[in-house]
Amino acid sequence: MLTDNPEFRRNLWLSATPGVLATVPLVTGAIFLTVGVMTKDYADFMGAMSYICILGLSVTLLVVGAKMMSDSLAGEVTARTWDSQRMTSLSPGRMTAGKLFGSTILCWYTAAVLVPFFLWAASERGFLDRGVIFVVNTILSGVLIQAVCGIAVLAEMRRAPQGMGIKHSGLYLIIGVIFLVQSLPSAFNFLEPNMRMGEGILKWYSIEFPAGTFQMLSYAVFAFWAVYGLYRNMRVELLHENGPWAWVFFVLTCMVYTGGFGVEDNVPFRVSAYNVFFLAFVTAASWTYLMAFSEPKNPVDVKSLLEKYREGDLVTFFRRIPRWILSLALAALACLGVLAFFPAYTRDYGLSFLAGAGPLLALAILVFMVRDIGIIFFWYMKPNPRRPDVAIVVTFLVAYGILPLVVSAGGESTKALGMFMPVLKGPAVLRLVPALVMAAGAWWLALKRFKALIAPNKLPYSTFV
Repeated sequence: MLTDNPEFRRNLWLSATPGVLATVPLVTGAIFLTVGVMTKDYADFMGAMSYICILGLSVTLLVVGAKMMSDSLAGEVTARTWDSQRMTSLSPGRMTAGKLFGSTILCWYTAAVLVPFFLWAASERGFLDRGVIFVVNTILSGVLIQAVCGIAVLAEMRRAPQGMGIKHSGLYLIIGVIFLVQSLPSAFNFLEPNMRMGEGILKWYSIEFPAGTFQMLSYAVFAFWAVYGLYRNMRVELLHENGPWAWVFFVLTCMVYTGGFGVEDNVPFRVSAYNVFFLAFVTAASWTYLMAFSEPKNPVDVKSLLEKYREGDLVTFFRRIPRWILSLALAALACLGVLAFFPAYTRDYGLSFLAGAGPLLALAILVFMVRDIGIIFFWYMKPNPRRPDVAIVVTFLVAYGILPLVVSAGGESTKALGMFMPVLKGPAVLRLVPALVMAAGAWWLALKRFKALIAPNKLPYSTFV
């Protein structure tokens, strides 16, 4: 996949020049030599080396790798070479491997130089086992972050085909920076010599895992999905069609993963099942919002999809169906689970960390989500829309910020808040009926705009309204 991969070799020739390959170990050796001179004894030198390697590996694979991956794809668009790349005979798999590991080859080379020094220091300090786990976790998280940045750039390319925003690919390194900031403290703590191996136990579906092992398994699962997601996005760029099932299984994986943290010991099964479904619902709802924002919303594509449905071509219809619809369907199923397993007895409420939210919260979130997606499509169905994202953000700011604040009189009266946002408590009528009315209104306006856009083509639309 790599040795005979033209894309990988091209990046290798461009990046891994003899001068650069010689510079990385020389600089690394100079840093450690300086540290050795400044430390007072061998133990301090090993400690300083381990922390420098932790920081170097994390920054190189997470931040620099994210930047290089983003720049590689965005640079192709800026230099107007991406179209010629798509016309080559490279398969989506080879293109994915070439971009993922070729454009970031210097990051992986630097990591290969640092890893032996780190394992040496870890062995000398007495935590080689945890050091190996840290190295594996960092490699997996590097693959995960770099693949996610690649997906983000490709998604932006499809959402803004004119290239708007692509030149700002450096923004995607924010993903790596956020991940770095949250992972470094735990990494430094995890590699303390006096840390006992029994500490840091996580429970998932009542199964106990050491923190490092669970982290490694989590990174492995999601790194696989990130690379596969990059491959599927590359298939789209190379004009291949993807089916819907991979996305369904990915969202289900996320739902099962987050749901595992809802299982509690010494509580009835109904309580734990409620927690699991509630967390799974929130996960599916989050992916629904993300895909509703990020997926292209071209009226021509929507019209083509509806025509396939009218013609009875359900295979093509389900292959092209927007991913937010699939996520919304999974969220609705999880919401049914929340309603079905809500603790029947008041005495059980105190046993659950989520039961106090009540079943209506999930139902209200679902209805408001349908309304919000209607608002998104309303702004995107405008003829020649300019800055629809800004209009959407302003609309949500008014809907979720200004109006609730005005109605609640600055927070002094909260009884009517359920009319404008999902809340924990309140009359069911106020929490659901206004949201249903607003959802119906948002979609009516969006469909009206859509019909106005396609009116010259005389598409029979009565079936869908």
